[in-house]
Amino acid sequence: MLILVGTGVQLLITNTGFSIPNMKLLLPVIGTIGLILIVMEASLDIKLKKNKIGLLMKSVSSAILPFVFFVAILTFIMVNFMGYKVIDSLLNAFLLEL
Repeated sequence: MLILVGTGVQLLITNTGFSIPNMKLLLPVIGTIGLILIVMEASLDIKLKKNKIGLLMKSVSSAILPFVFFVAILTFIMVNFMGYKVIDSLLNAFLLEL
C-alpha cells in the first residue's frame, strides 16, 4: 500500500508541476528513527517472565553471534587481502554490518 501511495504521489507531483525538495540527506535519518520507534513500541508489549529466560537468551545469542562472526570474517578479509590496519578493518566491518 505504501508503494502505491508513493507512486501515486510521485505521479501527481510530476504531472502538476510541483517540485520535490532534495531529501537524500534527511531520509536515512528519518527512516532510522522510524525503525527505532517501531522496535521500542513493540518492546513495550513484551512480558518478561522467569520461564522465558531461556528463550530470551537464545534470541539474543542468535542475533549477536552472527553479527560477531561476520564482523570477524570481514575484518580478516580486509586485513589479509586488502592491506588495511586491524583497527580500521574492525571499525569498517562493524559499521558495514550496522
